[in-house]
Amino acid sequence: MAENIQNTAIDAGDDKNFAVTVKDSSDVVVNITGSTITYKVVRRRGGTALVSKSSTDTGEIVLTNSTGGVFTVTFVPADTNNLAPGFYYHEADAVIGGLRSTVFKGHLTVRTKSVST
Repeated sequence: MAENIQNTAIDAGDDKNFAVTVKDSSDVVVNITGSTITYKVVRRRGGTALVSKSSTDTGEIVLTNSTGGVFTVTFVPADTNNLAPGFYYHEADAVIGGLRSTVFKGHLTVRTKSVST
């Protein structure tokens, strides 16, 4: 499995969906039909998960195009309301055919809203 770097940002308290395509080390799309995807956000590598999501929980991670290797991670306001602005580490793992692999890792930037709601 190719280990991709996926850096993204979100304003605290926002909804956000981001799509990820799973590819192998030859950059070929991996069929993720029947797989389990987990996703975590931590302050630093090895830290306690501040946000944790799984494809086994309805609406958190959706296999949006399984044969095309695409899944979508969904954030709701409660996921980031209590996170301080700054840089976090995030990663997703997949269990495909009984084998666990890291699909991506990278930085998640949580920004302060510039306008109050």
